[in-house]
Amino acid sequence: MATSGATRKDQFLTNLALTYPTGSMIGTMIAPVKSGVRSADSVFTDADDAIKLVNDVADVTPANRINFDVGTAYSYKTTRKALESVLLDKTIANEESIVKSKIRETRKLTNILRLKHEYRLASILCSTSKVTNYDTLSGTEQFNNASYGNTFCTTLLNNAIKSIRDNTGQKANTLVVPFEAAMYLANDTFIKDKFQYQYAREVVEQSGVLSMVGLPPYIKGLKVIIADARVNNANEGQTASKGNVWSDNVLVGYVPGNDVEDTFGVMTMEYEPFAIYEERMTNPKATKIIAEWDYAILEADLTCWYLFTDVLA
Repeated sequence: MATSGATRKDQFLTNLALTYPTGSMIGTMIAPVKSGVRSADSVFTDADDAIKLVNDVADVTPANRINFDVGTAYSYKTTRKALESVLLDKTIANEESIVKSKIRETRKLTNILRLKHEYRLASILCSTSKVTNYDTLSGTEQFNNASYGNTFCTTLLNNAIKSIRDNTGQKANTLVVPFEAAMYLANDTFIKDKFQYQYAREVVEQSGVLSMVGLPPYIKGLKVIIADARVNNANEGQTASKGNVWSDNVLVGYVPGNDVEDTFGVMTMEYEPFAIYEERMTNPKATKIIAEWDYAILEADLTCWYLFTDVLA
C-alpha cells in the first residue's frame, strides 16, 4: 500500500478517545497514570518504611536526621502500543449517512487498547507470586456457597485492610470485584442490612453497574470498582471464547493519587499520552486511523494490595 503525506494527530478524534465512556474498563483507576521518561532505572520513592533515622553529628545531644536516599529502585521501560484500521473512501461515502465511520473505528481501537492495558494489569494483581499477601477462599467462605457464612465483610475484609496498614502504613481505599462475584457478594448480610444504596458522584461512571449487582459505591470506606472486562481468547475465524479478565479474584488495595510521590502498587508510566492519528493513503484511496499509547506498567510496592482467590465455587 502506498501512502502520501505525513501522519498527523487528529485532535478531535483524540479528545473523543479520551472522553468516550468505556464501561467497566478500569485499568487506569487502579494503576494511575504518571508522566515518565521512555527508559528509566529508578523512580523517587519515599514510603514510610524506607525512611531511615540517622544520628547527626553534634557537640552535645545527637539529633535524628532523616535520610531520604534509601528505598527500592524500580526499573521500567515504556513501549509504544498502537493499533490501526484502514477506512476506504468508498466505504466512508456509503456509510456516512448512517454512521460516522472514523468515530466508530476510533472507539473500537480505543477500547481494545484500554482492554489490553487492563489485561496486563490483571495478570500482575491476580498473581500470587507478585501479590504475596493473599487468601484462597473455600467452603462457606465462597460467595456462592449454599451455606455462605457472611464472613467476607466482617472478618476477611478486616484482615486485608489490617495487612495493608501493617505493611505500608497506608489505609486501603479500593475494592475490586468481578461482575459475577459482585452479584453474590451483594447477598452478604452486612451489605444487605447496613447500607442504603445512594450512588456518589465519584463513581458515576459505574453507577449503572453498581445498581445492577446491588453493591453500594463504598464498603467500609473502600471505593467499590466492578471489574467486568471480557477478552476473546479464540483465534480469528473460531467461535468466540469470551473470558473474564479478572477471573474469580477480589482485590483490596491502596491506590495513590496522581499527585502522590510515594510509589505503591502499580503505576502506568506514560511517555506519550493516548492519541489518535490519521494517515492519508493513495493506493487504495483510504484513511488509516492509528490509536497510540506509549506506556509501561510499573510494579512497585505490591504489599499495598491483598488478593482473595477462588471467591466463587
